[in-house]
Amino acid sequence: MLIQKLKSNINFKGYDAVPLKAIHLEQSEAGDFRSEIQEIAKKEKIKILEEFDYNKWTQDNKFIIKKNNKLYVLADDSVTLCYINHMKSKYNMKFDRLPWMTQGGNCFLGKLPNGENYVLHGDKNRYITAKDYNDISEKFGVKKENIFFISQPDFEAWV
Repeated sequence: MLIQKLKSNINFKGYDAVPLKAIHLEQSEAGDFRSEIQEIAKKEKIKILEEFDYNKWTQDNKFIIKKNNKLYVLADDSVTLCYINHMKSKYNMKFDRLPWMTQGGNCFLGKLPNGENYVLHGDKNRYITAKDYNDISEKFGVKKENIFFISQPDFEAWV
């Protein structure tokens, strides 16, 4: 199925966050998808950067963010040091580990009207501690009052 057939008015300008500047593709999983996404990226002026992480769910275990005017790879414990060291050297990125409960599909980064960053984070129906706020604030460079936990469905039962 082609992405372009899904909806005719798709745009990649960003919604609540910022415009998409680059897509990091997992080279070992890109397959037939590669040529189509490259075509869209060229039209939309988005960079395609391909790396080997050997992780099918690579979007769930890392973020690439800008914090204190520096690029960071925030990654969980499943991400190898080989990948991290490659990203650090190739793109001059810093590195830090993600807070234990943060996953890519569970967390959204955006900007408030005043220009400050915020985090929307799924809570998985659990008690949120002060340490959770501290960890997310430190790792993502966001004020604690700009961290919002929202309930989410129990999707793990479907897997």
